[in-house]
Amino acid sequence: ECAAKVSRAIGREISLEGLRPADDLEFYKNKGSLPADVEGYLRDLFARTKDEPLPDLAKFPPEIFQYSSPPGTFFDAYPLLLMTEQGLGHLQQQSDESRFDVRRFRPNLLIDAAVDATLDATLDETLNEGKGSSPVPEFDWCGKQIRIGGAVLKVTIECPRCVMTTVGFDDLPKDPRIMRTLVRESGGNLGVYATIAVAGTVAVGDAVQLEPATS
Repeated sequence: ECAAKVSRAIGREISLEGLRPADDLEFYKNKGSLPADVEGYLRDLFARTKDEPLPDLAKFPPEIFQYSSPPGTFFDAYPLLLMTEQGLGHLQQQSDESRFDVRRFRPNLLIDAAVDATLDATLDETLNEGKGSSPVPEFDWCGKQIRIGGAVLKVTIECPRCVMTTVGFDDLPKDPRIMRTLVRESGGNLGVYATIAVAGTVAVGDAVQLEPATS
């Protein structure tokens, strides 16, 4: 009865599907079609005004345009999203009216770069003080690996944020100004995507080790 209960909770009919093997390409194939106004569709999806640039979608894996999710998964593009408290705080400082609440951005891991990050000697020694070249520290991690607890994660690309960051829920109001601040201050991005290089257990309070850039 799960599908029926969720349908009643959100007010529209939904179905639940089990995860299929990665070789079941027909199941994962994108069944929808883009509207005639592709640019308008993308501007609505990414909550961008006509004078704001759209994200560079060429950075994403090509399979996300063929399939509703990468075959064998139910995530959008990459399995993990990492954010720092410092990046979130920086965006909050740039906006007097909006609440940059972490719930709007749904990271898998929220990292305190000022306290937890220890660095390889080849990296910027000031990053562990939250003073890297970017006011959003995680942007400096793209192309590097991060060791957290028993896991090693490979950081891929910055995460372009979509309209979901502006919707209202719980005690957070609908707020299009969230995206205006993101576009103005960080190119519309916040957080970074990551893949799992070495599987392992991660716990709250684990130290974070940045490693050199990978090929």
